[in-house]
Parts: sequence; C-alpha cells; structure tokens
Amino acid sequence: MLKELLEVQEEMKVIKARLADIESMPEPEGDDEVARSADLDKRNTEADDLIARWDALKEKETPLIVRSQRLDEVRAYALDVARTESGD
Repeated sequence: MLKELLEVQEEMKVIKARLADIESMPEPEGDDEVARSADLDKRNTEADDLIARWDALKEKETPLIVRSQRLDEVRAYALDVARTESGD
C-alpha cells in the first residue's frame, strides 16, 4: 500500500508542476485571434483535465494515508515494551 501511496503522491507532484507551467506561460502573441483563442482554449482544457485528475488522485490518496497511519500505530503499539510479555 505504501508503494501505491507514493505513486499517487508522485503523480500529484507532476500535475502540480504542469499546472504551474501552464499558469506561467505568456499570453499567445500574434494578430490571428482565432489561433490565440485556440491556444488559450487548449491550455484551459489541459488545466481542467489536470484538475479533474488531481481530484481523483486526492480521493484515492486519503484512504491510503489513513491506512498508512493506522499501520504505523499498530507497529508502534507492538513495539511498546509495556505491552509485550517475555517469552519465558
């Protein structure tokens, strides 16, 4: 499960970086309004698709984080000397 969580979080980093790239792009130049509009529409569509993927990954990430935290709790509980008995 930890591997799956790390994969989800890595994809989220890629999405975040790409959205930052899109946001920092300069306005399209040129006199052709149709081409400029098409370029802006393409960027907006890509950003919307990335946001939708982000939302899907966020839904997937939440239960993975909870499970990981619960596993850590169980491990810590098992390692607590006060909660263990000697084998003798």
